Amino acid sequence: MSQPWQPAPDNGGFGGQQPPPPPPPGGAPQQPYGAPPPPPASPYGAPPQQPNPYGAPPPQQPGYGYPPQQPSPYGAPGGYMPPGQPSPSKNNIPLAILLSVLGMLVAAVLYGFIYQLGFDEETGELTQTLYVAVVVGVITALGPAFFARGNWPAYILAAVLGFVGIVLGGLWGTALIMSDLLTDVTGDSAVTIFFTYFGDTWDVWQEDLAAIDWVLMFLAPLGAISLTQGVQRRSGQH
Repeated sequence: MSQPWQPAPDNGGFGGQQPPPPPPPGGAPQQPYGAPPPPPASPYGAPPQQPNPYGAPPPQQPGYGYPPQQPSPYGAPGGYMPPGQPSPSKNNIPLAILLSVLGMLVAAVLYGFIYQLGFDEETGELTQTLYVAVVVGVITALGPAFFARGNWPAYILAAVLGFVGIVLGGLWGTALIMSDLLTDVTGDSAVTIFFTYFGDTWDVWQEDLAAIDWVLMFLAPLGAISLTQGVQRRSGQH
């Protein structure tokens, strides 16, 4: 006995599978609800930026055709040197030495005139002022202080030249005094006595040396070193 014909089951019935939904227009797949949107595609083939897990804004990328910015060696934008740091290129050692020698000669001549003014012809006593030696050292150290910053050999040279300036200034002042005393006898000028009779001038100056003269010789180098260190600290160089 034959079986009656039964129609094929419909997939859209209660027990069948649902057909997949048609794709949305444009071909882009739909994202499930609640999922974060994908990052936008990077132009020109650059790798996409990774999201920052801490919420900070991502670093800015340079535009197309611009080279990446190099980090500054001094920590400031554009590579500028921070204030208070003197540039080593400003140092000029030969100029500093030349100015120190010229300053010593000028200071010695001025000190010689002050040395002469302190002499009393009636009593034969010589009065000297301590701060004058400090001024001699400062004048001698002007060149190294501003044109050889941080250069200790130049500083020591300035101190030695300050000592020499006191000695030469004392000899020049002695020649001025001898010229005043011997005007009616020889008529020689102070320049002639200083250069022609330098040995005699040295002997007279050395015989009249007192304790204050040694103090002056110490104060001149001290004034030179003090000026160089003050300028160095003010410029921020250690």
